[in-house]
Amino acid sequence: MIPLFFFRNIVQLAVLWALYTASYFGILRKMGLDTRLALVPLFAEHGMSRKLFPSMRSFYQAVLSAIVFMAAALYVGPKSTLRAVFLLSGILLYWLFLMRLSRRICGAFGKNIAIQILTMFFPLPMLMILGYGKSQFAGFPTFKIDSAPRIVRYLLNAAVLAFTALELLILVAAVGFLSIRENPPALLVQYMTEDAIEGASGVTEQGEIVRREQVMDAQALESALAQRSRDYYYPDHSGDESVVVMEYIVATDLESKYGMASVNLAQIRDATGKGSGLTFVIQNGGAERNFTSGIEDGTYARYTIRDGKIEKVMDLDPSTSMSEGASLADFIGWTKENYPAERYMLVFWDHGGGLTYGYGLDQINDRADGENIMPCAEIVEAVKTSGVKFDLIGFDACLMQDIDLAYCLSPYADYYLASEETESGFGWNYTLGFSELAKDPGLSTEEFGAYMVSSFDPYNKRLREGKEDTSSTLSLLDMTLVGPAHDKLDELLAREKEAIRLDPGNYANISIAATGAYTFQGSDQIDLIDYLMRLGDMDYDDAILTDKERQELLDAVRACIVMRNGNSGSGIGGVSFCFPVKAISDYGQTHVQLDNLGLAVQKSLCDDFFSIMAYQKSRTRGDSFASVLEPDYTTEDWYVKGFEDYDTAEAFIDIPLKDTGAGYQIELPDKAWKNIVDCQTIAYLRTEQGRMYLGSDHIGSLDENGNPMVALDGTWPHIGGELIAYYAEQPRETEEGTVFSGKTRALLNGKTEVELFIECDPVQEGSEQPAEGRVVGYELVNDPFAFTEKGMRSLEAGDKLRFLFDFYDDEGNLVRTDTYGKTVRVMNDKSIAVKDEPLGKGDIQFGGMLTDIYQRTFLTEMLEAQALR
Repeated sequence: MIPLFFFRNIVQLAVLWALYTASYFGILRKMGLDTRLALVPLFAEHGMSRKLFPSMRSFYQAVLSAIVFMAAALYVGPKSTLRAVFLLSGILLYWLFLMRLSRRICGAFGKNIAIQILTMFFPLPMLMILGYGKSQFAGFPTFKIDSAPRIVRYLLNAAVLAFTALELLILVAAVGFLSIRENPPALLVQYMTEDAIEGASGVTEQGEIVRREQVMDAQALESALAQRSRDYYYPDHSGDESVVVMEYIVATDLESKYGMASVNLAQIRDATGKGSGLTFVIQNGGAERNFTSGIEDGTYARYTIRDGKIEKVMDLDPSTSMSEGASLADFIGWTKENYPAERYMLVFWDHGGGLTYGYGLDQINDRADGENIMPCAEIVEAVKTSGVKFDLIGFDACLMQDIDLAYCLSPYADYYLASEETESGFGWNYTLGFSELAKDPGLSTEEFGAYMVSSFDPYNKRLREGKEDTSSTLSLLDMTLVGPAHDKLDELLAREKEAIRLDPGNYANISIAATGAYTFQGSDQIDLIDYLMRLGDMDYDDAILTDKERQELLDAVRACIVMRNGNSGSGIGGVSFCFPVKAISDYGQTHVQLDNLGLAVQKSLCDDFFSIMAYQKSRTRGDSFASVLEPDYTTEDWYVKGFEDYDTAEAFIDIPLKDTGAGYQIELPDKAWKNIVDCQTIAYLRTEQGRMYLGSDHIGSLDENGNPMVALDGTWPHIGGELIAYYAEQPRETEEGTVFSGKTRALLNGKTEVELFIECDPVQEGSEQPAEGRVVGYELVNDPFAFTEKGMRSLEAGDKLRFLFDFYDDEGNLVRTDTYGKTVRVMNDKSIAVKDEPLGKGDIQFGGMLTDIYQRTFLTEMLEAQALR
């Protein structure tokens, strides 16, 4: 039975079946059992079990458990992360039973313990020898239960049966719960979808929006507007009577698991019913299940929605990949030919991964090159080859509001609507803006954009049951102004390239500004305006740009941002810039996209910048636990040689600490502090399981020079009262105060390793009140496309968490990763509150961890302390 899951070749399976059948035939013959059972190995194992075990519990428990796991693996589908876990669990359980059976067979043939163990691990050759060798079946001693009174045997058998049934019931419940979470039943998703449609529909409230007129001087705005790269393709809509929106929906798991595309489609039906001037032409596919009436599961097709009705107009080949640029180009051209209109919009719906990773994860069909996401260069090429000029291009997807992508698409559209950050899975509010467009096809694009952007915050608040959402973003760009802004940005990048070659101090200024800028999910993209503001503060001697040049660049960028939602967090300006200073591991993919998009100036700067970082990091590989497993980036294709003597700054090890009474001062040379971008306290706790790493926490106290000090007050972050390994992120300054955030790892429901994201309420300067935090969501560990999802996954009532820790030996070697502490059950927000609480009794080691401009980590000496609860 087991080999069936490891071999797929029919010849291999036939050979294995013949070998097992032959070996079992010999064994069954000597045992006096029906040799025909050997034709089906499972039947043979059943027959031998009846002879060799006092009850059949061992056999039925293994078989039924394996069936439960195999059925669950089949249910969750081939692309599920749980499928391999279920398959291996089922195989392992039955394999363990077969090892016991093999040992019993060997014992029944009179073999000693050594031969029995050998047979457990190499059953096929050993059973063949037993079946056809000289050994004879000696039988097993009579089981004591066989000589017991009949009533005792009945009671014992009943107890065994009841226990086995209970055990199986618990297994079915646990595996069923995980399976349903991974792949909810269609009826459940349909119910949730209908509930979401009811909750999300009809949002007509308008929240605050931030217009460019509010953030720019009137004269500066007038000057920037005069720099338009071209006239609008659609300068006047007042006489328009028809508008066609091309909606490209890669429905994927957002639809098949949550029905989210169906929620937006219901909004679209509602909007088009408000007037006769709006038609949606939709290409939908890439989802195993669909929950909109008229769209069949697993299909690829084109539809129209107008006057509140959806109609299929064309079936597509089942092998279509929605992640292929050719599929997109064909859809645009076909729509233009078959649905003439005075005005066109193009909207992309699905996961987004920004400039680095692109858009559109087809759940069913991979691309021809084996990848499963459409690169940005293909998106641009598809739009270009279609020959269509759009009134608006929009991405109802995460992370796609990027200045470079907007620039590459600017020759083909007047406006661009997208999000810098992750979006809610329910995306845009299609009700208000498109309802107004249906009623008045002559509505100006900026008026339409105002409806879309202003309703975004109330819509998200409704979906979050009244809670504000400061992480979701939406902004509208004027594409006729993106070109001039990007040209000025290229001037900055060329200056930066020259500046870092002349002086490492300029590299430091750029790195500090980029590291401190607002960073979006995935860490590849930073807010462009926030970066430019911080760079101006660092470049005080105008080595890169003069104040006048920097202000002109800022004005050009701000001018192209027509408006953004008002609920965005502090530091979010409306357009991002791909600069993975915190994620050098992603730069290889970013480099490819910059090259394919023809962004030569940016690629040239980034190649130099990250090559310098790569070499400096290579100098300290292995000096700390954080760098032991880091790759050597100097071997990458993008690496530029020639920076080996760029900066000989010392790589610090075991930096001394000085006790000041209020904390421990880090004795680092004054000139070295200018290169430090982050400083945290790290800690270990000695437990019965070993030396456990607690992670890193923010440092609050400063010495007389304004430099951070290492301190530990005997408390550490806990969730639901349980200690966690906390990994602090860089604090973010907002108008409400400093926002501290971080991560921790956990096992979700005993199976899935996840990374929980934690955010604390803003803390005002000088406040002595401890920051209270909350879990804002989670992502699966080792999922390379986790950040492309529309928002993080949310914990649900009934979920169970066991927190993970790394355990080290005294030499600093990682021994294992394991859970520690009790299970935390998610009941409500209070049950998973994040608070600093006292550490348990035990010896503690703590010290400082510093990160410099090259993203190298340095450790101070470690101090000993004792925690008492």
